[in-house]
Amino acid sequence: MRLDHILIRVDNLEKAMTDFREMGFNIYPGNAGKKCHHAMIYFQDESFIELIDPSKFPASLTFLSKVGVLNLFGPFFRRITHYVTSGEQFLDYSVHTATIEEMYRRTKPNNKKLRMHQLKRVNHSGTKIGWKLVVSENMELPFIMSDYSPAKLPVEEAVIHPNGITGINELTIEVPNQEAYVQEFQHRFGADLRSLENTTLIIEYGDRFRITHVQLQPGEEQSVVDLCNLSGYGIRL
Repeated sequence: MRLDHILIRVDNLEKAMTDFREMGFNIYPGNAGKKCHHAMIYFQDESFIELIDPSKFPASLTFLSKVGVLNLFGPFFRRITHYVTSGEQFLDYSVHTATIEEMYRRTKPNNKKLRMHQLKRVNHSGTKIGWKLVVSENMELPFIMSDYSPAKLPVEEAVIHPNGITGINELTIEVPNQEAYVQEFQHRFGADLRSLENTTLIIEYGDRFRITHVQLQPGEEQSVVDLCNLSGYGIRL
């Protein structure tokens, strides 16, 4: 498995996109129109950062989240509720597997509440993109992502950034019990969360689950760019 993406909750998507662009990142809206609620920053190591602005979610979805009704529809929708009701912060992360259907069939018998969802969206260029994801009832564990079809990149050069950043070098999380966290992921998904192919996952002790830091990977010919304005998003070199 490899790190697929990290989700950051923002209060103002347009401002966040401007902040990242000013720091030398190419960033792409997730879909077209005024109700676009997310944007992506893609990297050469096949990971990406997704900025989410729940204020752009449909009003009905926001209402059902805030009154708790959406939680009744299972783990996937409990995550949506968390996204809507959280403040600006690292929200979530996911890992990728190229064999998501086989993994789901293999682990489902021991995970009665495990669910696989098939999703799609039309990106800002008008291309329809589809993918699958698997979600467990434990919201502290990452969700599992499939490949995208036909492809997730809006343009081939999306992974080339003026600041030279090539990927996500480290992801740091805090949990009350590091070993139990790793063992539960192993039990549910049959894989070692500490052996992601493209990113080092650092698991530290904390009183609750939270993503604390994302460390980006500079390229060999990185230009001199001040990334201090991203400290509010928890990102560092």
